[in-house]
Amino acid sequence: MRPRRRLARSGRDGGVTLGFRGAIFDVDGVLVASPYERAWRESLRELLPTEWRATGASVGYSPEQFTTAVYQERVAGKPHLSGARAALDYFHIPDADGRAIEYAERKQRRLEELIEAGEFVAFPDALRFALALEARGIRLAATSSSKNANVFVACIRLAVFAREENPIGRGAEIA
Repeated sequence: MRPRRRLARSGRDGGVTLGFRGAIFDVDGVLVASPYERAWRESLRELLPTEWRATGASVGYSPEQFTTAVYQERVAGKPHLSGARAALDYFHIPDADGRAIEYAERKQRRLEELIEAGEFVAFPDALRFALALEARGIRLAATSSSKNANVFVACIRLAVFAREENPIGRGAEIA
């Protein structure tokens, strides 16, 4: 039988510290405020008066009705097509099953445009925390269920953030 690893050890100041060697961060909502809500909202607003106009699809919808509360309750956290279907059902858009793929694809294109334009925010406190962990030798990883996560992570540029936050070169610290 292998000996069990200790989960805690004495720190330099005599206190107890956790003995972990890695940290995994979720991307969406933890490292970045991603523009999914905006992409869903803008895509529907574009489709209804154009491609879907002739079908009378806008009967139960107006742009101001697509609120953050609606997004959080009906769309957020769902897989691509399920989110599209949920929004279309909520607004009583006819033929939601048939339109969900087109809506989801339009949202993805809009999201990519927003990412490319830098229309998202990395959370400075999360980046500072990640830098502080890294400075202490903790290995870092990022994960997400989103296929767009790698693009967000690539755009963050943690080293640039570190230089801007700490131009004198002191160790990364949590304020």
